[in-house]
Amino acid sequence: MTNTWREPTRSMRKASFRRASPGRRPLVVGRPRRTRQELHSGNECGCGRLLDFRRPTPGQWIGPLVEPVFFECHKPILPDTKRVANGNPSLEKRGRLDDGFMTRFSIVKLLNLAAISKIVPTMKSMKFLVLLCAAAFLSSTALGLDIYILRHAETMGNVTGDYSETNQRTFSPKGLEQVAAVPGRLQGLSFDQILVSPTWRTQQTILPYLKAAGRTGEIFPAIEEADCGITGQEPSVSVTSKKQPVELIEDGRGLYVVSGDPATARYAPTNTAEGLAILREAVDQILVRFGGTTQSILLVTHSCTGGRLMELFLGLPPQGSLSPANAVLSRLVQKSDGAFELATYNGEPLSTLRKMLLFGFKSEALPGFVDLKGLWQIAAGDDPARSAMDFDDDGWVSTSVPGGWEGDALPKYDGLAWYRLHFTVSAEQSERWGTNTLALLLGSVDDADEAYLNGQKIGAMGQFSPAKITAWDQPRVYEFEPTLLREENVLAVRVDDWGGGGGIWRGPVTIGPAGVLRP
Repeated sequence: MTNTWREPTRSMRKASFRRASPGRRPLVVGRPRRTRQELHSGNECGCGRLLDFRRPTPGQWIGPLVEPVFFECHKPILPDTKRVANGNPSLEKRGRLDDGFMTRFSIVKLLNLAAISKIVPTMKSMKFLVLLCAAAFLSSTALGLDIYILRHAETMGNVTGDYSETNQRTFSPKGLEQVAAVPGRLQGLSFDQILVSPTWRTQQTILPYLKAAGRTGEIFPAIEEADCGITGQEPSVSVTSKKQPVELIEDGRGLYVVSGDPATARYAPTNTAEGLAILREAVDQILVRFGGTTQSILLVTHSCTGGRLMELFLGLPPQGSLSPANAVLSRLVQKSDGAFELATYNGEPLSTLRKMLLFGFKSEALPGFVDLKGLWQIAAGDDPARSAMDFDDDGWVSTSVPGGWEGDALPKYDGLAWYRLHFTVSAEQSERWGTNTLALLLGSVDDADEAYLNGQKIGAMGQFSPAKITAWDQPRVYEFEPTLLREENVLAVRVDDWGGGGGIWRGPVTIGPAGVLRP
């Protein structure tokens, strides 16, 4: 199919207004056509807004009642494995759009033709337009790869922290239950390719599904467990040669295939730089082999490898911010511009709160929030008066929030301490919030905490000594009414830590609409 771009004519650009004759129905009129650059900026399909088909009164002006609908049909994404100057694969633009395969079809032309022909829109014709729009929308949503990541089931190594070969080849009781549940967990999903790490635990995890579904898995050595010390700051190196043999499990004979020579198919990295190079190679291989299609790919892999693969696909530094849970699916979806987005993480859709906890808070991305990170005041000990708004904290020391207090203000300290922060809220921001319920997102606090806003307690999590019930890794979301805020505000947080790191160690720390932060 050929496609030629033609700039809209003056008559197409200009919305039409004309006086209605008695008894005449208003006809569809277009709006100024979007520019080519605007159309390239996103893949949109919006049905015309049918606002009114009532008969106008004689002499009434007829304006543009229906907005035109543009369909964008993109060529499937092509992999782009060019490397940028630092040697890392470019994931900012993994796909390229070819103008030769771009087709624009404007329903407004049909409607304008109907207007010229004095055809009165009917219910049947409107149903046709709706179906046509829906078909274009559905075709535009499946433009790239669908990548699922499944970590192996729990081993005794995961339980004990002893990662000996024996423990890594032994599932825990919980792990055995997870293996048995895999076929049911994957039921209803369709995979075009199943790529499996060569280890015993990954092969055993997916084996029941392969048997139940009558499928085969491809041993894919590049997704074997990587060094968990990879930070993304490693220098660029070449991929190490394959030296180690692939050992297929006894029950998997005939259900697994190995590309290349099984005797030397596995990589043998000697440091984190080589491990990172192999992970980048895995991403490149997947995009080269399957890019430009809408295939669904299942990767059966590990915690550190799976998390860093997700980060690489997302264009993030592979530093371990994501960690797949045992035998639970995460899903990456490729968008029309070739970039990936994380649709599901550890079996759950990503809410705004989860995104903020995983990837950090960016005020420019969520303008309805006030960022509270930075230097706070802190003092060891306990005094209920510290919650008051007018308490004098001039003699307190500064500490970075988020960040555990042992890293700066209170080294090697376990016990009770108070944080205080003075902050302002502009009148414009308060007006935008209106009467909506607000919430303080306090990140994670080690071990237990109580939060006070302008002297009023708004939330708590964990239990203080002597109960010592920790909530060190749980996000705090404390709701409050907007009337509690003023232009000048004080946030006070009482914290109890009874071992290891302490304090507000993980962000984000922000105030914004509570509805956005609810699951």
